[in-house]
Amino acid sequence: MAEFDSSPLSIDLDRIASVCEEEWELFLGDMNIEPVPERQDLRGFLLNWVAVFAPEAFPPTLSAKMADWMDDDSAFGRSDPTWQLVKRPFIGATVYVVTGNPHWLRIQFDNFAHGDSQLRSFFHRTLALIAPRLTFDAELIARLEAGLRSRYFVMSPPLVLYAVSQGDVEEKIANLTAWKTTYPMNPDEEKTVARFLSDEPAPNPLQSWLLKNTSYVALRLGCQSGIASQSVRLPIGLGFSEVWERLRKHPLSSGYVSLERHRSTKTMFELSVSNPNDEVLYLMKDASGNYYGIPFSSVEMVDDFRNSFENEKEAQLYEKDAADAKKLGCAKNQ
Repeated sequence: MAEFDSSPLSIDLDRIASVCEEEWELFLGDMNIEPVPERQDLRGFLLNWVAVFAPEAFPPTLSAKMADWMDDDSAFGRSDPTWQLVKRPFIGATVYVVTGNPHWLRIQFDNFAHGDSQLRSFFHRTLALIAPRLTFDAELIARLEAGLRSRYFVMSPPLVLYAVSQGDVEEKIANLTAWKTTYPMNPDEEKTVARFLSDEPAPNPLQSWLLKNTSYVALRLGCQSGIASQSVRLPIGLGFSEVWERLRKHPLSSGYVSLERHRSTKTMFELSVSNPNDEVLYLMKDASGNYYGIPFSSVEMVDDFRNSFENEKEAQLYEKDAADAKKLGCAKNQ
């Protein structure tokens, strides 16, 4: 997959916008079919995917149409209340990406601990693409805890959503520790919690589902016939490598998920010394306070490290540790 990192190809924004408009119309056209066919979920996923990974291509007026539809109960006719629930979540998640308003996630949040395992799992999956943007407030945390307390099946996905969401890591660790101590868990949930608490990556239960749905996105975008743009929008194209990088950085694109502790901003720093291989040398401080050298030859790894400081306090920690290391001299590479 490395060839995608520097691909010169670009993606036509108007072509993607056309796909979104078409998928929305098809979604509305099949609205009264019950049980809800899988193609409806795929269409909703595509709209959510474009809003997350290619927002430049998402039609500016489409989110307003979706918001009106979400709040219009008459659009569902005499649809059974349960079917009304499952028709909306992907669209709500898409509007949330555009607006940032959690109001559009009320169905998923209100049913986060739903007693029906199939419905509950569906609501969890519809939050997968937007998980890194979510904030678990006290009410949503209480619903996650309720599911663990009831020993519901398939609760590892919401634990993974919680791990990659916004929020204080120490608070997450405290909650996970309390739940592990208080509630007997099913094997998958117990393993997930144990790995997060031991600072080890846990298996990602959402990856295969995400890959399957993403294959539909690739098929639709790749097979769209040429269109004549009615207006010129800038930028005209979106770099394929840029979209690929956004996909790669999504925490649920990997087979394993970690509860990030931001260790790199506090324990690893650059030391301005040369070494025999002319590589960039970093020093890492272990738990005992000892330093050892790590050579990085990858420019991307160096850039990621240098961009890892989020605030002035962390930068000051960097300077302090670097000064301490220089007093010790150059450590041996390991």
